[in-house]
Amino acid sequence: MNVSLNNNTHDDISPKSVPFSPSSISSSPSPIQESPSVKSPKRYTSPSHAQLHEKMERAFKKAVHLYKGTFKDSKGPFSGAFPLEPNYICEVFDSRHRYGKKLDPFFTIWKKSTSCDDFTTWLNKLDKGQDVPGKEPLEKEKLLKSDGTPIDMEEGDYLDAKRQKECQLQVDQKGLIFTEQNKRQLLDSQQGKDKIRYAFVITAGRKHKIYTALRIIGINSHASLIEGRPVISSGCFYCEKGVITELINWSGHYKPTKEQAVVSVKEFISKGVDLSRAKILIRGKGEETTEIKGSDFIKQNKIIK
Repeated sequence: MNVSLNNNTHDDISPKSVPFSPSSISSSPSPIQESPSVKSPKRYTSPSHAQLHEKMERAFKKAVHLYKGTFKDSKGPFSGAFPLEPNYICEVFDSRHRYGKKLDPFFTIWKKSTSCDDFTTWLNKLDKGQDVPGKEPLEKEKLLKSDGTPIDMEEGDYLDAKRQKECQLQVDQKGLIFTEQNKRQLLDSQQGKDKIRYAFVITAGRKHKIYTALRIIGINSHASLIEGRPVISSGCFYCEKGVITELINWSGHYKPTKEQAVVSVKEFISKGVDLSRAKILIRGKGEETTEIKGSDFIKQNKIIK
């Protein structure tokens, strides 16, 4: 079940806590008389669930419009950047970065519940087996295990700035690729008996850096390489001993277009990566895919319209 933008996908970005309610403070008058010029402190009460969600809904609608509009017509270093797909934004703000699509049904039920906890706190309480509002619908949807905790969800390994630097793509004089994370050894998709693709993102900004790492389902994703920030392109590649053999604009978190696929190829070439032996697959809307030889792209600078 996907949460669409029209259904307030980002309602999980909620306040860290509910405003304090001093219900434990006695309401009896103080024996010390207040000066007429001193006002009594205002007493706050906790907002109702409806009031809390109404405020959150207004804030999130504004946030979504800002988020989607910031990069649309931007100029300068962030020109051409595009953000994470809406269905994955809650993954970024979840403290444990649980996989966005699997968060969707939990998010929907949390939104309809009477809980005043933010989404992550509510989900963490479920993980501990605590009773929370909305537990019955979760049981009906078979989203809980026999012990009352949520079904297993992969937790993303989001890289901090230090680890991102270790995953930055580097190129030697022969056009072969490596990273500090790989101990400066040439990258290779052949890992034992398995052939694993590398995920990559190209950062927005004045310097377009390429971050890459082996795509291991349940551990990392395109979003985890850059903490969910906007990119100018993303995709995957296979390589043998530092030579890219196949490059494709595939990413569920960012869904790069044909135009952004071309941006990827140009960025790799501009950094000196040898794509002469690569097969470039450019996926459009749906499942149609255009194949181009890397050598042809280099000679003709062929662009997919």
